[in-house]
Amino acid sequence: MAWLNTDWENELNQVQDRINTILDEKVEPMLDRTVEKATTEITTVIAKAEFELRDNTNHFLTELAVQRQHMVAEIKGVIRYAAIAAFLVVVAAVLLIKFVGL
Repeated sequence: MAWLNTDWENELNQVQDRINTILDEKVEPMLDRTVEKATTEITTVIAKAEFELRDNTNHFLTELAVQRQHMVAEIKGVIRYAAIAAFLVVVAAVLLIKFVGL
């Protein structure tokens, strides 16, 4: 048999009510502000990253187009050189045949 009987239910209900009040009035608004601020910062970071990615992609595509133009010009130069060299070989062969009588 218990020497002292105590009933803490009323006190525990008061503590629970106070905790719920603190959570509703203080913690929840603080969490809402924190989530809103984090969302804003994440949105800003994503927007900056998107801008940088688009900017880098545009620079890359521009440089690629310039490199392609240079390559086309160099290939045309090689083809001209080969055509001139082939023409000179043909002319030299014709001259050799004509003057040497091969």
